[in-house]
Amino acid sequence: MAFKSGKNRFPLFKDKATVIKSIYPGKEGRVHYQGTDWFAVCPIPGIIILRGTVVPVLRRENLTLYVSINMFDERGNRIL
Repeated sequence: MAFKSGKNRFPLFKDKATVIKSIYPGKEGRVHYQGTDWFAVCPIPGIIILRGTVVPVLRRENLTLYVSINMFDERGNRIL
């Protein structure tokens, strides 16, 4: 299963990015993904993602990645 945005596909929560500028509600931050820095936003209201956090990539829209917080551990158990 993959999310699609135009021609861009990302495997569900398998692609990871590292936050290099904290992401605040309603504001863009920055992430490092596949060797390049991207603008990034979190679609979950009220979530702050701090610099240094590794986050799953949900989708891409133009030059912005949509990222989330990791709600599952490596075994697939929900942690949040």
